[in-house]
Amino acid sequence: MNEKNQAATSKPPSRSLTPRTVSLSWDVAGRVGLLFVVLCSIKLAMLAGLRTHLFEIHWRVDSQVYSWLDRVAFFGFAILVALHLWRLGDRCATGGGVPTVRAANLCVLILGAMFIFLASYAGGKHVSTSLMDGSGTWSDVYGAFFSEPPIWSVWLLMYLMFYFVLLRLGMERFVLRLTAVMAAIYIVLLLRYLIHCRQAVAAADCVGLACLLAGWRAKNSLGWFWQVLPCLWILFFILFFRSLADDLMNFRPEFTVLSGWMLVVLAGTTVFASRRKFFPAWSWLLPFALVSSLLLVNANYDFALNYMKALYLGLMLPHYFLGEFILAAVLLAVASLYRRFLPKSSLLWLDAINLLLITWALADLRLSQIMEVRLDWQAIKIAGDFKLIWRQAKPYLPDMAFALIMMASLYAVMIGFLKRATHEKNLKLTPGGSFFVVAFLSLGIAGISLIRHDKAEGESAILLAESSPWFDWTVNPVMDEKTFIATAHTLGLEQMLARPPGTPSRSPRDLNVVLIFQESSFNRYLSLFDGTNNTQPLLSAYTNRMELFPNFFSEFPGSVNARFTTLSGLYPARDYEAFTFHHVGVKSLFDVLHDHGYASSVFCSDSLDYTGFRDFLRGRGIAAMYDCDTMPGRTADEEVSWGVKEGATLRAIQSQIKQYASVRQKFFLSYFPVAPHNPFDGIPHQFQKFMATNRSDYVPQYKNELLYLDWVIASIIDELKNDGLLDHTLVIITDDHGEMLGENGGPIGHGWAITPQLTNIPLIIMDPDNPGYHLNDTVGSQIDLLPTILDLLGIPIPPDQLYQGTSLYSSVAQNDRKIYLNSFQQYAVVDGKHFLWGDREIDTPGTNLLKFYSITNRGSRTMFLTNSAAGVSPPPIATFDKFQENLLQNYSHYGQMIRSTPTAGN
Repeated sequence: MNEKNQAATSKPPSRSLTPRTVSLSWDVAGRVGLLFVVLCSIKLAMLAGLRTHLFEIHWRVDSQVYSWLDRVAFFGFAILVALHLWRLGDRCATGGGVPTVRAANLCVLILGAMFIFLASYAGGKHVSTSLMDGSGTWSDVYGAFFSEPPIWSVWLLMYLMFYFVLLRLGMERFVLRLTAVMAAIYIVLLLRYLIHCRQAVAAADCVGLACLLAGWRAKNSLGWFWQVLPCLWILFFILFFRSLADDLMNFRPEFTVLSGWMLVVLAGTTVFASRRKFFPAWSWLLPFALVSSLLLVNANYDFALNYMKALYLGLMLPHYFLGEFILAAVLLAVASLYRRFLPKSSLLWLDAINLLLITWALADLRLSQIMEVRLDWQAIKIAGDFKLIWRQAKPYLPDMAFALIMMASLYAVMIGFLKRATHEKNLKLTPGGSFFVVAFLSLGIAGISLIRHDKAEGESAILLAESSPWFDWTVNPVMDEKTFIATAHTLGLEQMLARPPGTPSRSPRDLNVVLIFQESSFNRYLSLFDGTNNTQPLLSAYTNRMELFPNFFSEFPGSVNARFTTLSGLYPARDYEAFTFHHVGVKSLFDVLHDHGYASSVFCSDSLDYTGFRDFLRGRGIAAMYDCDTMPGRTADEEVSWGVKEGATLRAIQSQIKQYASVRQKFFLSYFPVAPHNPFDGIPHQFQKFMATNRSDYVPQYKNELLYLDWVIASIIDELKNDGLLDHTLVIITDDHGEMLGENGGPIGHGWAITPQLTNIPLIIMDPDNPGYHLNDTVGSQIDLLPTILDLLGIPIPPDQLYQGTSLYSSVAQNDRKIYLNSFQQYAVVDGKHFLWGDREIDTPGTNLLKFYSITNRGSRTMFLTNSAAGVSPPPIATFDKFQENLLQNYSHYGQMIRSTPTAGN
């Protein structure tokens, strides 16, 4: 009877919690795994060679447009925290009952309390760091938690009340579910500032997702190696950049103390979990807790961004190897299917593919080391003549053949070693391996999506395919001729369609050209254009040679975008990669002057690698390029935040001018200073005339830098005069964009806003055949500089080009025309003598939030008078953005299409 009852009441055997494993043939997995390891090793070598480029991209450039993705990452983080705690409670209740649940909940509460204390921000300051620097007291801590919003004590009281209810109902085993829900509510309501930490929160989400998916049915604990693997990625990244960014990596006390305390608490709770027998469940939470703690406690105090950036960039390190991973996964899938249906067939085809991919990756590595470019379709296209390549490569073929034989032999040895070392016929994917795969893929995809692109991304063979014209035209298809012409007319860009005249408007002149492209020097603070600021006393001595254009505007408040426009005669895309990393086949000013016998040189006081400017310049007939890393005599002066002092660049320019004069070489010299650039450091004592009275108002320091730059520019002109070249040189002095200086409590920033004053930049033309002082009220912008310079030199516009500007001396410039001024968020259109301003963030269908200004002049000063924008139609900025990106992507195609049709521009 008892046996029958026992049989009747016995439960069916429970389903095993052991996760299913994936079994792979060793000969396939070993070959593909070896390929993946070799390709990753080559990529590591490439990363080391491109460190300077990576530093300039990821530490110097920091622009981000907030979107709905920020909220998705934030709310996803809250949900993942809740799911992890819910899952932890279920596993602890199943494995150890109420005592284990109580112990696990205690660990979670301790960890959460420490995080809240270290990350809290109240009363206008960060609570814990204010205690460290002495600006806060313990009474501030009391206020932050008990009297000032957010009142943490209210949340704690509610939690205790619900806990008490569970105790009274005998349901304490569900307390971690309560903690999960309350934690999610706390994050959503009281940690809203994390919405603006998209990359950091997304990185934490990826690790949390990997822990959750890989450990959902895992019975055993996650191995120690897999637990610390994300931290190893972070450590590698920090060590990788330490020599370049030691000022960022010499950890401040805030980072050390906050991160140290979180690590101590995590270690203590982990030891406690091990002793109370719930470590297997805790281990699957640990990587998520570790990463989230390190990232998010470093998100809300001064200088926190530097450390948070280092952490999330390190976590997303797999995005550099995502292409290698995808390629290996595709080969693995194909080879596994092949092995399944043809189990006895040879895998020599797979070996051949592996060797070919490794060879191509090595060639890509070598090119990146020599020229800092990748071996993609652009590089092959620029190389052009394959017969020439063959003749140049022929002497090296024996060495290359020997290297390939050695590589194939080594590959064969490794395959043989793997065959002998592997005792099992099949390889199995463990839960730890699953965690690695999910974390690698999710962090890699997040990195590709959220981190600014650089040249180290992408697997060599995939990069070749992605950069091919077929792929470009698929992603950004070309418009047919009718659509292209109609869109250009709609946008008011008819000038680019007009066929350039066969002969120039004036006789050719053998003038040298000096282009001085100032940094952040807008008209408001320049005495030649404003009349109230004495910031150009030395340059004013040459006013009898100057023609001033006060109604001149900057196309884009970003240096490389503005430089591209000036040198190419094309509007820039908002993403600079569209014209730096991606080669636009336009004939730049350097190309055209090189074709007419000019020797070109570039002197840049910052890094040419910053935002990929070197990539735009490469292959454009420039004889000499110098930047902060290669400037002659750069070690004689102290470095400044963004490069070298202008004195070092000045000496190099003076030396170059003397050399040109000695050999009577016709030249084009371009100068890109880094001053005046925030933080306005390195100003020689003799130029510190304006004294700062307010720490948040940078106008005095800015004016001092303008005085310094005035001396530099005047010294260049003096050198031309002393060498007898000034009467034979066309001097162009202009600028990239404006600067927000915090005046009267206003914003501080490097020119990212679009306003009439910030976009109004200087243009001074010193033409030896046009003596005297002149004011020219023609409205123009950087888009017009290339055709203006060619017009002044008597050089015809290349017939196959689609330049979008016009000479400021042409009849087209005297008529009303549209000029587009752009940025990531704000935009403007100059239409004749009117300035129309808009903002993408506040523009909505059916509303008109535009600002409308009239452009007038008082002497050399430009005045902007506010008018009513009623009845004014918003400019088609979205259509312009789409058209311009498509034009730059397919520029050569459109040039051939338009210029080959006689009536296309009519």
